[in-house]
Amino acid sequence: MANDILSLNSISEKKIFIIRHADKEAGVFFNEKLNTQDPPLSNLGIKQAKLISKRLKKQAVQEIWSSDLLRTRQTTQILNKYLHKPIVFLSELREINMGAYEKLNQEDFLAKYPAYSKPYYLEENDVPYPEGESGSDVLKRVWPIMEKITASNLQNIVLITHGGIIRTIISHILNMEMGKRYHLGNPPELCSISLIIYEPEYQRFVLQTFNDYSHIRGF
Repeated sequence: MANDILSLNSISEKKIFIIRHADKEAGVFFNEKLNTQDPPLSNLGIKQAKLISKRLKKQAVQEIWSSDLLRTRQTTQILNKYLHKPIVFLSELREINMGAYEKLNQEDFLAKYPAYSKPYYLEENDVPYPEGESGSDVLKRVWPIMEKITASNLQNIVLITHGGIIRTIISHILNMEMGKRYHLGNPPELCSISLIIYEPEYQRFVLQTFNDYSHIRGF
């Protein structure tokens, strides 16, 4: 049997498995305390999380760092039933703050912010959400996490986060303009794996795989 591409790396490299959370429940689950939508996993999402767990069980994961939103926490908890590794929940890994965009329905949002009628996924500039964040804002809180990983003794780590965060990290690694991040997935698939390799010798990050969801494809 051919080796899983996720397993291919040298001894000196660090492997960062960046995973998007599993499928979430549809509907309004606004968390007033966190000031964001915070839905739980759906029944489909629970099944997806179990499938990715079986794949990652083959990797020598040392720790799991996760966004502290409910859908990522639940994905992490299911994964860790298989991996049994230390977990760190981090608010820095939360999804991009969409501000008024997720507080208002579409009609009310466009009435209040008519200049934002163009869909964000068609945007070429790093436009912040009204009362929310831009991609550059997200990078400022997320990139220190990546630097913390490079400075650690960890060699294989899982980050469980959100589509907007994955796009932001990869855009930065590829030296893309932050406004172009919407070209990376539409968005990345649920429970997909993007593998980033850090090469200490060259002090650089390399995107090894992007949006790999072969473990749940057709499910």
